[in-house]
Amino acid sequence: MAITKTVRMICSNIDGNNNKFWNADLHDDGNVFVLYGRVGYSGQAEGPFPGGQSFLDKKIKEKKKKGYIEFEGIAVDSSKTTVSVISDVKEVAKKQIQFSSPMLEKLIERLALSNIHNITSSTKITYDVNTGLFSTPLGIVTPDSINEARNLLALLKAQTENGKDEHFSPAINRYLMLIPHDFGMTKVQRFVDSMDFLKELDTLDSLEASYTSFTSSVSENKETAQVEERIFDVKLDIVEPCDADFIHLNGWFESSKKKQHGYDNVKVKNVYKVNIKDNIDQYEKTGKALGNITQVFHGTSEANLLSILKSGMKVSPPSTAYIAGKMFHNGIYGAVQSTKALGYTYGRWGGSTSSCGWLFVCDFAMGRTFNPKKTGAPPSGYDSIWAKAPDCGLYHDELIVYTDSQVKITHLLECK
Repeated sequence: MAITKTVRMICSNIDGNNNKFWNADLHDDGNVFVLYGRVGYSGQAEGPFPGGQSFLDKKIKEKKKKGYIEFEGIAVDSSKTTVSVISDVKEVAKKQIQFSSPMLEKLIERLALSNIHNITSSTKITYDVNTGLFSTPLGIVTPDSINEARNLLALLKAQTENGKDEHFSPAINRYLMLIPHDFGMTKVQRFVDSMDFLKELDTLDSLEASYTSFTSSVSENKETAQVEERIFDVKLDIVEPCDADFIHLNGWFESSKKKQHGYDNVKVKNVYKVNIKDNIDQYEKTGKALGNITQVFHGTSEANLLSILKSGMKVSPPSTAYIAGKMFHNGIYGAVQSTKALGYTYGRWGGSTSSCGWLFVCDFAMGRTFNPKKTGAPPSGYDSIWAKAPDCGLYHDELIVYTDSQVKITHLLECK
């Protein structure tokens, strides 16, 4: 028997404490097999039911009356487990990232495991090495769903802070049906009450980065005539302590510290040279021509490193600026003081904490730069912002560019 049609439906409802799925497969002999249950669980199987397409249409109509919608992503094989795919993505990274020493191999393994754990731990998202995509419990989330989910998340955060009205319940229900969550038998209301908006945003960013990078880079292996998905087009090299780059970056790291933030004892442990082909090509093609090149630090958690190595740094959609509290609107942020960037990798200014500090060193093509006296986006005609600390009431300068092509990643600093 072959499956001729697959239907995946979901119903999440905060008032009714529902977080359920209903799946149906129509086979070529006219029988329908059903699987249903709570999102994240294996579910209960029923069937076969005769009646073919007419039976299936009737059941879909019944489910929609009860509040179910058809899942708007791409269905995947739910038999895959998170445990088995962690080693898969690790092996893909080790195979495709170019490195020259056992030390770098260990680093790649560490970043892969940390990245996958971060993405899979909050919503039981899994990674399917066959498709090269992260998947929710019901399937792969498409960019349209992610964009809608971002807007809903911004609305939910605003209502949580400023008072909920009649729009809150429909918004949370819609969000959970776009981005299926496995929170076990916990009540939907309890999940909502403890919702971590930054963590949800990180998850959406990871899903989008995964979808974009894994679907946009496919190459053909001429010897085998097989299509091989190219996930990573990256080269890593160790910079030795005696090299000029190490001496320069370590000196800048130390001299730019501000002691009041408690990072006096943090030192540069290792320096890695980073070459992300797509990132460099994009920068050289369009960004570099803006000129006014400035070297900056960009701090991030260990869990985010692998995603950045896949596709470089990306400007998120506008709704994320409110969720993440970005004072100068949605752009890519950098710092000329190491202590500012360390605050992000160690969790002082939001995001996940890491046992080590991780700072990317980037060239920002600042172009025409605006120096603001207050928070907000730059006026028309400017390519970037350099917010001077005294002018804006900040402790550190903030540098912001507003297109992906204005950033070239050159190095990664491991600090401890």
